[in-house]
Amino acid sequence: MRGYVIYGFFTPRAQAILDLTLLHPVLHPGIVALTYAGYFYASESWRSTSIRHHRRRPAGLYPFKTVIPLAGAFVLVQGIVEIIAGHLHQAGRVAFARTDVQEVDVEN
Repeated sequence: MRGYVIYGFFTPRAQAILDLTLLHPVLHPGIVALTYAGYFYASESWRSTSIRHHRRRPAGLYPFKTVIPLAGAFVLVQGIVEIIAGHLHQAGRVAFARTDVQEVDVEN
């Protein structure tokens, strides 16, 4: 979503504005589509497993397909938290500091 090389040079306010600008049009539609489609994909897998008692494959894939909508839901929640953090920073209530991005200097 963001290039950390350029992103690191921005002020915390500019980082928050960039995050708020990109989260709404880029992240959320894709994650909502992934969660929505993944739900139907997983439910179809669970339904077909319960209908067919005798399977040709030794193990079903339905538990793995269930992870798709769950992962989408978790990423969606993280995006909502990022939006709340950005809005709180814009309101001046909390400091916006990225601790997941750190510069590394390599000395010879």
